[in-house]
Amino acid sequence: MRRTMVLLGASIVVAGALPEYAHAQRMEIGPSGSWQFGGGLDTQEGRIGVEADGAWGGLVDIWVSGDGLGELLYSRQATTVTIAEPLQPADTVVDVTVQYLHLGGLYEPAVGRVRPFAGATAGLTWFDPDEAGFSGASRFSLSFCGGWQGVPCPPDRTASRGPPVSHTLRR
Repeated sequence: MRRTMVLLGASIVVAGALPEYAHAQRMEIGPSGSWQFGGGLDTQEGRIGVEADGAWGGLVDIWVSGDGLGELLYSRQATTVTIAEPLQPADTVVDVTVQYLHLGGLYEPAVGRVRPFAGATAGLTWFDPDEAGFSGASRFSLSFCGGWQGVPCPPDRTASRGPPVSHTLRR
């Protein structure tokens, strides 16, 4: 929980430093929801599998060019990790909280009320097991995303548009 508060605090500080830049640029701040696909990793100790699950978080996007945005993203996922060790009668199942703090870019062409987007980010990922006996770890990570964003008013009224409604798939 403490790490989550530190990450959220850091995100707020960064977002607070952006208004001077955002005065001349368009900026979007909002919540995010995504589906994180599972995966696996073979190690000397056995196979580690991460279950797919939903995630929530927040993001700050700043328009840096006509169709390009810079993005700061925080995401949190509660999931399950299965550890299959050789010569063990049963797999070990551990609840894990995975947190992401990423910086990257998006391409979003302004083509009307429904706009597609695609992008990539890089940053840090923290794995925090919820059970005693397991230690956490942080690693460099990459994220690729795509989806659509709906704008509730006509594109020529972007200064008065409401908050975006978006659907995002992240990997």
